[in-house]
Amino acid sequence: MPLSEGSSPISPSLEQLSKTAISLNKASDRLNQAINQLNESLKKLNLGVSSWVTFYNDGEGPLSDWHEIGYGKVNGKWGIAIRKSFEDLTAQEGNQLETSEWQFSEAPREMRIQAIPFLAKVIEQLNKDAEKTTQVINEKTSDAEELARAIDAILDPPRRSVDTRQSGGKS
Repeated sequence: MPLSEGSSPISPSLEQLSKTAISLNKASDRLNQAINQLNESLKKLNLGVSSWVTFYNDGEGPLSDWHEIGYGKVNGKWGIAIRKSFEDLTAQEGNQLETSEWQFSEAPREMRIQAIPFLAKVIEQLNKDAEKTTQVINEKTSDAEELARAIDAILDPPRRSVDTRQSGGKS
């Protein structure tokens, strides 16, 4: 029996799919707005430190596949991001590690959904990494200050010898 014009068995399904797509996109937009708000807050801190947390790991055998959510500079922009890495330990030549990175809102939807529960861990890790970076900077700054003083002493000998020469050796 031929289908009459305007009547198709897929019409109700297509209509429902259209409604579902609108709902899905609204939910995704809401999530992206929350992440954008988090990015703006983190941007104000001006950390300049990257931190990553693994939320999926299939590292059994010679092939490893893992996914991370973190805060880092991806495509020239700091923000919450997702990274997917794959390593083939059986590869004979070339790059054994392949990595793809996306700003959060540009990552595949399924990965974003899996990563959401790990956002608080990213903030915890970011704090740990910022504290560690602060400690390292303070240690290295002391080294740099010491080197600067040593170079100054070589290039600008103590003033006593200059003062002694100017006064003809009298004190």
